[in-house]
Amino acid sequence: MPDPTTPFWLDWDYDRDNADTGTQSRYGNYLRQDARLFAEIDYDDPAAAFAATAWRIATGPVMSPPLVRCHPRILGTVLQRNDWDGGMLAAVRLATGLPSTLAGARPADGGYYRGYGSTWGPYDGPSEEDLTKGSYLLAEAQVLWQLPPGALPMICKVPTGQDEIFRLAAGCVRALVGELNRHVGPLLERLES
Repeated sequence: MPDPTTPFWLDWDYDRDNADTGTQSRYGNYLRQDARLFAEIDYDDPAAAFAATAWRIATGPVMSPPLVRCHPRILGTVLQRNDWDGGMLAAVRLATGLPSTLAGARPADGGYYRGYGSTWGPYDGPSEEDLTKGSYLLAEAQVLWQLPPGALPMICKVPTGQDEIFRLAAGCVRALVGELNRHVGPLLERLES
């Protein structure tokens, strides 16, 4: 992880070092396996749909471990084409502290709510076993926005060649990580301070 408040980053070293024998990229291998997903894109302006597909393949659960890594406070990220205007929509869920209006809240059994901090990580939710031992009250915030025009690489036609798909998909995930960091970074800094 480059910096403790960096929301997203690309782990190209792991990707290259753990590629199949005879290949140079795990991500490239996954793109090849899922090439049909790109062939199904049928829009006059395919950039957002192509980028969303490239992102889905670069993240879990498709790639495990993923090419796109994220800060533990990031609970989920969805990137999708806006059907209204063809742009790219982003939604990022962040683990937060409880709002003051819920301070001192108690579960129905009169006990206490537990918060984040399971044995797996500081912001992982409770397991089914954990829930047999107590109640949890976990807070999160969701950030929603549309990426600005020109944030994604220009794609006039979905490519069919593997090298071109890889080049454009890698460009898309790099651009998406940059845009997500630009929007989510300041929020993450506030949560971590």
